[in-house]
Amino acid sequence: MNNLATQNILVVDDTPIAISELVDTLRDDYSLSIATDGIEALECVKQETLPDLILLDIMMPGINGYEVLRRLKKNKQTKDIPVVFITVMDEVESETKGLGLGAVDYIIKPFSLSIVKARIDTHLKLKRYQDKLEELVKLRTIELTATNKKLKQKIHDYEQAEKTAQTSEAKYQDLYNNAPDMYISVETKTGKIIKCNQRTILNLGYKEEELIGRTIFDFLTPKSTESARKKISLMTIKNGIINGEELEVQHKNGTTIDVSMNARAVHDEKGNISFIISSWRDISEKKRLESQLHQTQRLETIGAIAGGIAHDFNNILSIIIGFTELAINDTKTSDSLKEDLREVLTAGGRGKDLVQQILTFSRQTDKKFKPVKVKIIIEEVINFLKSSLPGKIEIKTDIRSNSLISGDPSQIHQILMNLCTNAEHAMQKKGGILKVELNDVHFDTAQSLFINLKPGQYLNLTISDQGHGMPPETLAKLYDPFFTTKKKEEGTGLGMSVVHGIIKNHQGAIKVESQLKKGSTFNIYLPIIKKQKSGEVEIKSSTPVGTERILLIDDDPDLVRMNKRILEPLGYKIETRVSSIEALELFRTDPNRFDLIITDMAMPNMTGEELAQKLLLIRADIPIIICTGFSDNMNKEKARNMGFKAFLHKPILKQKLAETIRKVMD
Repeated sequence: MNNLATQNILVVDDTPIAISELVDTLRDDYSLSIATDGIEALECVKQETLPDLILLDIMMPGINGYEVLRRLKKNKQTKDIPVVFITVMDEVESETKGLGLGAVDYIIKPFSLSIVKARIDTHLKLKRYQDKLEELVKLRTIELTATNKKLKQKIHDYEQAEKTAQTSEAKYQDLYNNAPDMYISVETKTGKIIKCNQRTILNLGYKEEELIGRTIFDFLTPKSTESARKKISLMTIKNGIINGEELEVQHKNGTTIDVSMNARAVHDEKGNISFIISSWRDISEKKRLESQLHQTQRLETIGAIAGGIAHDFNNILSIIIGFTELAINDTKTSDSLKEDLREVLTAGGRGKDLVQQILTFSRQTDKKFKPVKVKIIIEEVINFLKSSLPGKIEIKTDIRSNSLISGDPSQIHQILMNLCTNAEHAMQKKGGILKVELNDVHFDTAQSLFINLKPGQYLNLTISDQGHGMPPETLAKLYDPFFTTKKKEEGTGLGMSVVHGIIKNHQGAIKVESQLKKGSTFNIYLPIIKKQKSGEVEIKSSTPVGTERILLIDDDPDLVRMNKRILEPLGYKIETRVSSIEALELFRTDPNRFDLIITDMAMPNMTGEELAQKLLLIRADIPIIICTGFSDNMNKEKARNMGFKAFLHKPILKQKLAETIRKVMD
């Protein structure tokens, strides 16, 4: 028995004769395990002691030798066991397949047992040599790792000792040129640029020869030049560094780039400042996002203020409009007095519209949307503008979409009129082309994130002009309420704020691009809808009347008195309360005393919403109409879900109130 006797061989074959022959030949030299099919073979290799080599028949019941080999190679524990195929298939394709799967040899039946034994010996020796070699490699790797660590330390020590070698451009040329930041080396005394990397050339738009020899101050905006001079001068005196100094750099094409500058002095062997190296990181996108965030926060703040103003002002308008309607009805003789009162009523209507406009740019109006074909609105606006624009301004259109959006036609009309009027104002002096385009676009996830929209299909309305354009400081304030570049008599400044609010209210987005003396382009994106919904038809009629008993609740005594005077002539029996708590007590004493409850929403001690819930617990079938000057927590859908029969916004005209009562009661 030779020195391989302790090694184990797994023989896998479903032919007893073949197994017997192999066992007789090998048992004196090896420890043998037997398996008669592939499943049994895979169970054998799960034992604690793995075979050193496997003799594997290809053709077997269950799973064949190829599949057994595949599974062995997938297993971390068995993938390195040498496998020798034994088979009756004398085909090059079969042999190639077996070797391709990872077999180390391929023996064709019938075979010479002496040759089989010789091959087994050879592969076991190779495996031992391989294992020994791997062990040597591991040991060598450990040694190399230790040596590498020592070399790294030596390199580090060398770099520390060679700091002054930073003046050598050759050592750092690749890193210098391919860095994501702009790197500029400057002479200390003259401030002239002596070197710059490729990123500087790409970002500023100049050729290298146009940069070298000029000072860095030639490329800064005036307001950044003074700040940079002071910082660099102080740095050279104190031998210090500059970190995070924000500057504005001018591109060759005239645009401005926001950068964050870091700078440090590089010294020679004697300790004197040799030159200054500065890095400029482009932070334009960061500044744009910060500006967008500040803009959003400003609009949110204004929106909160607008909501509070709207509530109080709508209550005041309710009193003005309501008592004016009463006064008109009571005035029988003086036509001039009636005309005066109608003017008051008209002014009250304008006040109501103004409140809606304020809520529009703060995005707090109720959505009364329907399917809208923007193409038709564009055609209406263009036809109107053609008759009013001066001859030196030409209108061009490129309408390629028939898609529908869900929106308010009057507000879409307002967007178009506002932007086209602004374009006309920008081209008053020199004239030019006003272009209106309409296309369908699709935004994937990445594109939608860039413009803060959900992925999907959008209508892209583009309005561009060839006017004077806008500087960055104007763009930054474009949506601020009451900011305007127009003269006092030309506008209030609410225009772009309202446009912004309308677009956000329609779940859309607006992007603006503008260059001085080249014009401006506004891109508006509104989500497309697929199916058209039928709209409600408003049917006007004479003021309806009734005989029901109504409990009227509002914490404003003037509003209560006014609504009582409006409703009683229509035949209703009205009782009033200015306290929600008192109203609850009155209702609790006799729940069947009233046919209808009309309550304000915002009241002290107990809101209209809380009152309604308590009333419905007492009498579940009592109809309730809830009214509000403004609320961002209530809408028609929520009101219905809470059990209200109707939801009204103040100021409420007599006709609207009377029609709503009949709609609820009938």
